[in-house]
Amino acid sequence: MSLLLVFLSSQMYGFSSGSGILLQHILSVPTDQCNSLVHRLVLHFSSQPSPPPSHLHSPSSVISSITTGIWSMMSSTAAATQPPSPLADGAVLLLLVLTHQQMSGHNQYRRALLQFTDEHSGRKTRAPFSLNLQKLYLSLCNNLSEQTTLLLYLLLQGNPHVASFIFSRSDIDLLVVPLLHHLHGSSQQPSSAHHVYMLLIVLLIFSQDDCFNKSIHELHLQKVEWYSERSLTNISVGSLMVIVLVRTIQANISHIQDKYLHTNCLAALANMSSHFNSLHLDAAQKIVTLFKQLAKKYHRMTQKTTPTTTPTSATPLSPDSEAVFRESADFSTEVGVVEEILVMILEIVNSCLSHRLATNPHLVYCLLYQREVFSPLHTSPPLMDLVRNILSVVEFFSKKLEESGPSPYSSPFVLETIIRCSATWPHHRLRVFPELKFRYVEEAQPEEFFVPYVWTLVHKNSPLYWQQFHVSSSPSSSSSTTPH
Repeated sequence: MSLLLVFLSSQMYGFSSGSGILLQHILSVPTDQCNSLVHRLVLHFSSQPSPPPSHLHSPSSVISSITTGIWSMMSSTAAATQPPSPLADGAVLLLLVLTHQQMSGHNQYRRALLQFTDEHSGRKTRAPFSLNLQKLYLSLCNNLSEQTTLLLYLLLQGNPHVASFIFSRSDIDLLVVPLLHHLHGSSQQPSSAHHVYMLLIVLLIFSQDDCFNKSIHELHLQKVEWYSERSLTNISVGSLMVIVLVRTIQANISHIQDKYLHTNCLAALANMSSHFNSLHLDAAQKIVTLFKQLAKKYHRMTQKTTPTTTPTSATPLSPDSEAVFRESADFSTEVGVVEEILVMILEIVNSCLSHRLATNPHLVYCLLYQREVFSPLHTSPPLMDLVRNILSVVEFFSKKLEESGPSPYSSPFVLETIIRCSATWPHHRLRVFPELKFRYVEEAQPEEFFVPYVWTLVHKNSPLYWQQFHVSSSPSSSSSTTPH
């Protein structure tokens, strides 16, 4: 495996995808050999073979005894940072390199990876090979890393047999929770931007499935040990996913400011919104708090006066004037981005209220508690129709609270009133909007993102020593999120 990586590594030093005589030769080997190699590589990852024990020379002397002791100390220290199975880790890296060549053309390695089946399916197929998908699934769950996230993406996006098997799992939390853990830990680190991006795409692909969106609210966790902001107990996987996605949006707005990142987060939340069920209080608060923060920012921005004159070719601009117009354009773009996020959050809340109001009392509670945030926006043309729906819900439950007795009201009393009165909520009061559905679509030339990214993973995670490299193009956006 290491030898093949070295042979293919000319790509790391400036060759574009699919170029090079040696690479072309490797890509043109007979189909049965390609199938056999891919099968063996996937088996290595699936079985996670342990490395053989180190066999040093027999300690027949004092010097050799000292050497053995020092080696034991060094190897025990290194064991904490090395992967549990170097063979499995190397297999994944080689698999990624081979399958990301000529992605839009003829690649037998990629075809083998995207067409293999479950050996226990009981159906006769002409698949390149079959293996135990149960074992592969558990290996993905237990050994999630940046490179295995990319492998998972490939299988979900391109192999219908593996995707169907994973989506049918009743223990999907074994995979989703590690994905959320990685996203939680990486979302504020610019150096992990590509890993965050792939994690979000995988979660977006999951959110396209209605059965997934339903089941994650039926799976509960007693405690989320790795969540750092506060203690989360007795929370559904669905609520945890909402919390981590909203937190990622907040981190992106504050630090990274990548439009594609928050677009994918919002798309996943939108796909989930009509299936929200018994949202945890922290999840509901996260959604409403994000809206509150952005609504205040939007109000300040729309009140700010900006230059309205536009330049013409007949009137040359001074350097100072050009700077003013650039600042005005940047400001307008920022206003548009904030407005876009606000609209999406309102659509997500509306979708939940339209389909699942009675099963989400915590969301209604948070809307009541933050009611003053929505009133100033009911006259804003892009937001008014969506805001009016929310204000209808707020007014209905506010009236029910007033009928229940004089204020002040305790939190348990408000929640109890919401639960009791939800049964009488008149659904016709809400204007019905089209159902939110977004799908991940890979760009026409994905090699421009994936080939440099794969070699970055090889450089970072392979045990081989590589000189500093310069790939032919830097990783950039590889996808778009399309409503349908």
